[in-house]
This record gives sequence, structure tokens and C-alpha cells, in this order.
Amino acid sequence: MTAVALTLRKETVSGPACAEKAAILREYEDYAYQIAFYLLQDAAMARKAAEQASLQLFGDDSFFGMPVPRRPACVKAEAMRRALQEKSKGLARRPSVE
Repeated sequence: MTAVALTLRKETVSGPACAEKAAILREYEDYAYQIAFYLLQDAAMARKAAEQASLQLFGDDSFFGMPVPRRPACVKAEAMRRALQEKSKGLARRPSVE
């Protein structure tokens, strides 16, 4: 997750739980980006998708309660979901060719 995303999120949620969640999500930041980049082949879109995935997971208490070995699969699924959303937004912005 980018520092900007964490800063924005810290403004709305405070306390030690926030810092602990952010530290856990930082462990998966590169993995989420790698998944998104593999699907999108675009660094800016992949960064945005990974950031959105991290923000979504930040608010998901079940992610933090699940066993650590299951977390990568959850990160992968969310990164893929967000990457596909970014791709569909990009396609929607394109002018139609007729």
C-alpha cells in the first residue's frame, strides 16, 4: 500500500489496530502489485489496483483473523478483482472504433 493510502486511512481510523493492520498489509504490498501488473501489464493501473485491494483488505476484519498461510490467497483474489475493475474502467474510457 502506498504511503498516501495509509495516510488517508489513518485519518479515519486511529489507534494501535490501525498500525498493526498497516504493518501486516505492507507484507503483502509487493505481492498484490505483482498480481495486478501480471494481469494489466500497466504499472500505473497495477499500482492503483494494488492500492485499492489493500484498502479493501484493511477494512476486512476476517482477513486479519484468518490463519497467516491463507492470507496470500485472499490478497491474490482481491488484487485480481481490483485489477479486472481497473481494466474494465480503462476499456470504458476508450473511444469506440466504428
